[in-house]
Amino acid sequence: MAKRNSARSHKVSPWVPNQHGAWSMLVGPALVASIALIVFAAVGHPSDAVLRLVCLVCIVVAWLTGYFTFFAFGLWVKARNPARRHAYGQPLKVYGPICAATCTFAVIFYPHLLFWALPFAPLIGLAVYETLKGRSRSVLSGFSTTFASSLIIPAILHIVTRPSARILAVTAFVGLYHFSTTMYVKSVVREKGNDRFWVASIAYHAACLVACVVGAVLWPAAYTILSPVVMAAALARAVVIPRKQRQGQKFTAKQIGMMEVPITVAAYALSLWALLSILL
Repeated sequence: MAKRNSARSHKVSPWVPNQHGAWSMLVGPALVASIALIVFAAVGHPSDAVLRLVCLVCIVVAWLTGYFTFFAFGLWVKARNPARRHAYGQPLKVYGPICAATCTFAVIFYPHLLFWALPFAPLIGLAVYETLKGRSRSVLSGFSTTFASSLIIPAILHIVTRPSARILAVTAFVGLYHFSTTMYVKSVVREKGNDRFWVASIAYHAACLVACVVGAVLWPAAYTILSPVVMAAALARAVVIPRKQRQGQKFTAKQIGMMEVPITVAAYALSLWALLSILL
């Protein structure tokens, strides 16, 4: 089995991330924010709409290539074979400069976007530190990457508007939900059978549900009222699936991932609804 896992790890392409769960967190928030910005630009007809859309493309490209760089870096750090280390280093030479160039272009035309280096730097720094320590799948690494992914929402929208309290609330909702998936997946895969981690996962989900209820009370709207429903569904699966595992029921990684799709789609739909309501 060890040889089989080792052989499989050697087949991983450093050019395309193979972590399927990470793709949702990578693409979802950026897509939600991009749709909101495009709709705003189409409805508002700002005089510099073209430049804003070009800047949007630059930010999205920088975001994607930045993650690709981070993924390849993680493989490069773990590689011991010189040939494999060289192969893993090639994407760094391609994705890194593209990320830097697109970031530079966006900042040249919208200097205020440089502000986002402040919250992104410690989160990315924490993820890099955990990678260097060989803990790329740790809870801390998951926390830093999931909340960094949610920050792309206000960063993109900062092209057209300042990050208001409501936009940041939507960002927090996405971040809280994303990290809930990290806790849940760990409880049924890497920490399967670990009762302490299961309890910690349930406690985190419960805290997120309370936060959504408080948000719905402080900011009453249809989408905020529905947000506790999404988080309640997330809490339910965080309780039920690990319990079924303990009762002997088997779940494949694919089944676990597919069960997550409806909740994730609902979370993104609510987030887009909220952002469009805020902007328009």
